[in-house]
Amino acid sequence: MLWRPADIQALPHGHDINHALGAIEQLKKEIEEVVYAGGDPRGLFGDIEELQAWISPMRRLPFEIISEIMVMSAQLVWWSPALLSRVCRFWRDVAIATPRAWSLMDLRSEPSCKFASLFFERSSPCRLHFAVLGISPASQMCYVDLFRRFSERIECLVLTQDSKELIRGEYKNLTRLSINYPLTYIPLDYLAIKWFPNLQFVDSGFSLHGIPDFMAVPSWKAPPILHLVVKTDFHSAWVAAIRMCAKTLRTLHVHVSHKGEGRGHPGFELPELFHLAITTEVNRHVPWHFTAKTPSLKTFYTIEGDGIYSSAIDVRTITHLRSWEPISLARYTELRRLHVYGYSIDPCPTISFVEELCETYHTCPHLEAIVTSAWDVLDIEQITQTLIKRNRYTGVNLRILPGGYPNDGWPDPTHLSVRGTD
Repeated sequence: MLWRPADIQALPHGHDINHALGAIEQLKKEIEEVVYAGGDPRGLFGDIEELQAWISPMRRLPFEIISEIMVMSAQLVWWSPALLSRVCRFWRDVAIATPRAWSLMDLRSEPSCKFASLFFERSSPCRLHFAVLGISPASQMCYVDLFRRFSERIECLVLTQDSKELIRGEYKNLTRLSINYPLTYIPLDYLAIKWFPNLQFVDSGFSLHGIPDFMAVPSWKAPPILHLVVKTDFHSAWVAAIRMCAKTLRTLHVHVSHKGEGRGHPGFELPELFHLAITTEVNRHVPWHFTAKTPSLKTFYTIEGDGIYSSAIDVRTITHLRSWEPISLARYTELRRLHVYGYSIDPCPTISFVEELCETYHTCPHLEAIVTSAWDVLDIEQITQTLIKRNRYTGVNLRILPGGYPNDGWPDPTHLSVRGTD
């Protein structure tokens, strides 16, 4: 008679594993006999799989490991906790006792309101992270009700379609708001400290509007926003967005688009700004200029170099510069790390920077390394020999590193909270 465990749900002990392995070997012999006799052994394969699953090392993992697996799985596929809880009774108990695994929801897959409610309930008391698609009229009231009931637990909210009705409320603990849909227009007065007292990160896309006169002073107070991403537009709401959080802003990313190109704007005073990035996804035909007082600026991502875009900022404090095209380094007196991220098949930007550094030795005397994406097409040996000559005058061993180098020294500004942190 084939040996079977008394309780298929219980964890096997040492002697149980030996019995199960013996039963598996017995089943394999029976399969060979059935096949030899011309029979169908598929039923026996099911018995083998059941016993192998019962003695699997995965079932003997401790609670903490399984819990962490569920959290990591949820970061990849948000509804995975619901699937993993069906593996066995123990895994279900672990899933229910791991609220973090239920706190990451991507509602763009349009789950039923009942299914979403299950995640709201099981994630308690953890903070919630959402990505939301446009809500159908049939489930709109249900979702609005859920968001209002659990608004104090929502920490991160990503809107990917016209779902702005979900942020009409008081979100005391919301720290991150991203709007990734160009037709979702959020009035600036939505972002008042009354509704978002702890909002720190805003990625607005093309979505902001209101305060058509960018010189106007809003009648409401903005939350203490530290990180802001804006795209230029027709009505200059992006200018008003920068101005409303100018005193607290630590990182700023301005994406130059065809909307608003060539429009002037007043200079900004950004006393706490640590990181500034200017990017674009269009071919620039109209001059665009950015002006700001940035006494604390340390890292700068620029698209200067073609004569179309230019900036007037405090570059003497910058220690990390990222550039797509050659620009003059003469003003970057404190520069320590230069990233040249032009086209990977074009060595010209890197060579131009090296030539400038070696022709005028006092330029960027503290520069420690150049990180470049054109690594495969550069004559590294020749450049290194050229830099050795510069080292004789500056005493700094300037290195060339490949793009994507794990220790390339570029700080992550979104983790900064103290002024002057390097």
